[in-house]
Amino acid sequence: MEAQARHGTRAPTKKRMRELESLEAHLEVLLQDAKELKLPLQKVPAWLWKWESPWRGKHKGGEITSEGEAELFNLGIRSRERFPELFNEDYHPDVYLIKTTQVPRASASAVAFGMGLFSGKGNLGPQHHRAFAVTSESRASDIMLRFHDCCQNYKEWQ
Repeated sequence: MEAQARHGTRAPTKKRMRELESLEAHLEVLLQDAKELKLPLQKVPAWLWKWESPWRGKHKGGEITSEGEAELFNLGIRSRERFPELFNEDYHPDVYLIKTTQVPRASASAVAFGMGLFSGKGNLGPQHHRAFAVTSESRASDIMLRFHDCCQNYKEWQ
């Protein structure tokens, strides 16, 4: 069995955070202008007057959230339960290969997935976790998981 999954839910990237802060400032100006021009405001939702970007002041972006970790952990559990015949062998990295890109959110997602997939299969801690390998290639040589960096057809399509 081979499966490929993207990272779990993540925070917006720094670029998107800046866009949200810009939107907040733009909304404030628009609402103030509408108020000063005495435009009809009864259709403006009350929440819009107080809206703030939930990411204001954050300086890092794109990392996996706790919800994203839980998504991948649960996906690992569901995969094992859905295909029990595929997971009846003892763990070996040649049998259960988990690959990720070098992007931190993807690596964290792979670890969360593996924790769910192999939960209860080891001797580590009260939850009986087991260690497992997660591998990655350099960004320059990863043509499978980072196809969007090297596939000319994909670049032209975008």
